[in-house]
Parts: sequence; C-alpha cells; structure tokens
Amino acid sequence: MKAIGWITVTFIGLFVTSLYRGFVLSLCWVWFVVPFGTPAISIAHAMGISLVVGFLTSKSGKKPDTDDEFAEVLMRGLVQSTLFTTIVWPIAWAISWFV
Repeated sequence: MKAIGWITVTFIGLFVTSLYRGFVLSLCWVWFVVPFGTPAISIAHAMGISLVVGFLTSKSGKKPDTDDEFAEVLMRGLVQSTLFTTIVWPIAWAISWFV
C-alpha cells in the first residue's frame, strides 16, 4: 500500500511541476520568441518541450536504497524544479520589458 501512495505522489508531483514549468515556458515563449514571428505555444506544448529538454539534459544520479531515501530524493527534485521555475519567472518578466 505504501508503494502505491509513493507512485501516486510521484505522478501528481511530476504533473503539477510540469504544468507549472509549461506555464512559465509558454509565457517566456510569448515574451522572447513570438516577436521573431513564430506563433505562440500552448501550455501543453510548453510542457512537452520542457519534458523533452529535461530528458535530453538529465543526469543520472545515485539510486535510492530505501523508501525514505526515495522520498527525500523525490521531494528535493520537485522543490528544486519549482524554486528554479519560480526564480526564472520574475527575472524573465523583468527582461521582457527591455525587449
């Protein structure tokens, strides 16, 4: 039962993080790429681009040995991704005023 809970939390966390990153990427696309004549992209397209780029640039790390270690690695990854996206958003917004 504990494994099903972690699988559920993992998929929900990955989906929410991907949705958030896709939202911010779609905004950045409108701010920085659309002025060159390309069409705007939807959040779903931005999610896909983000996932592909993440897949191509991912680094494999140490595999967790226990459930607690897996939970720690999962939470650290989700928090880092969310914090990075949250930091990029206002910086990109500020830069968009100068473009």
